[in-house]
Amino acid sequence: MNFCLSDLVPPLRWSDSSTITLLTGQPDLPDAWWRSLPMPLVLAAIGPESLGELLTEIALEHWPAAAVGDVLPALHVLDPDEADEPAVAIALDRAGSWAGLLALTSRELVDQPFIQARPVLNTLFSAVLVRLAHPHGDQAAHEPVGHEPVGHEAGGRGRARVCRRRG
Repeated sequence: MNFCLSDLVPPLRWSDSSTITLLTGQPDLPDAWWRSLPMPLVLAAIGPESLGELLTEIALEHWPAAAVGDVLPALHVLDPDEADEPAVAIALDRAGSWAGLLALTSRELVDQPFIQARPVLNTLFSAVLVRLAHPHGDQAAHEPVGHEPVGHEAGGRGRARVCRRRG
């Protein structure tokens, strides 16, 4: 996995990151980590559930008009059963379909009666991140996320491994 959080979450590319203190306030990560650090290192440092909570707060605070599926496009290929929580089931019932749920904005989720937006978003975002952290299912869920140490390439050349940008 040689991609960064900003590759996975497109709104991070067009947002003024200096206004998102939740990003800049991560003590265990370098400056601009969301644009430079490969996801295995991010997931090892923060953990998928904590990163899901972080994205939930950022989506609610900074991107209320962005559709949930636009904040994290990987949700479009997630099996809805992987986000099987009561709050998501209620939101899915109200939206009518998985595509309908992903088309809602966080503001629309907040405004919907009987829907708890924060738990819904957290469950959705965390489900994708857990899948990334443990791509082989439950068996791998008990093993640490595999990654190379920060600052070392395969072969031990000592160069920092950074996320490749697409042109």
